[in-house]
Amino acid sequence: MRSKLTVTFLSDWQISSGIGDGYLADSMLVRNDKGLPYIPGRALKGALREGAWILSKSGRKDLKDALDLFFGTGKDNRKDNPKENHSGITYIRSAQLPEALTSLLPKDRGACEGVISDLTCNRIQTALEDDQVKDGSLRSAECGIPGLVFESELEIDSTGLKVSDEWIKQYFTAVCAAVKSMGANRSRGLGNCEILINGEKPQKITLPKEVEALV
Repeated sequence: MRSKLTVTFLSDWQISSGIGDGYLADSMLVRNDKGLPYIPGRALKGALREGAWILSKSGRKDLKDALDLFFGTGKDNRKDNPKENHSGITYIRSAQLPEALTSLLPKDRGACEGVISDLTCNRIQTALEDDQVKDGSLRSAECGIPGLVFESELEIDSTGLKVSDEWIKQYFTAVCAAVKSMGANRSRGLGNCEILINGEKPQKITLPKEVEALV
């Protein structure tokens, strides 16, 4: 099963490359080979896994099983038998800016920098200690602006599953709705977002019908 994922940021956001530029920001946005900001597939999958984890706390066994099946198991939730760990059957491509936008940009990376700067901003933050600014705590982070839209593709290997593609779609629609933010510094208000499947925004989010087994 394949579906299109659309991520729209509702606030400033930061998915960091882990490095700074040496003078303006201590932490820069991750960028693709064209110099454009993007969302790595692992970051998007991590956000969706968090949404699936929220659903798994509803008390339904099938939703807990779905978390393990679609997103895999790890040391945290299979400590008793690590040999059963697996990577899951969900594959997510890195999310890029829409082609309708990127096709309008100059092909030369240097010529794009002026446009790219309009898509980003710098945020300054400090740490407090005893209600005073802590020495040496000033940090600057490059962030993306609100309103940016990124597109990705979700692929599920549904071979051998006992649930239909419609069940899977309804499940992932609920998973996406459970994700309210992603990226760094979410506790500071960054990364608020909306994730949709195939661009569809249902008026009401409902969980898929409870099933006894997924496989």
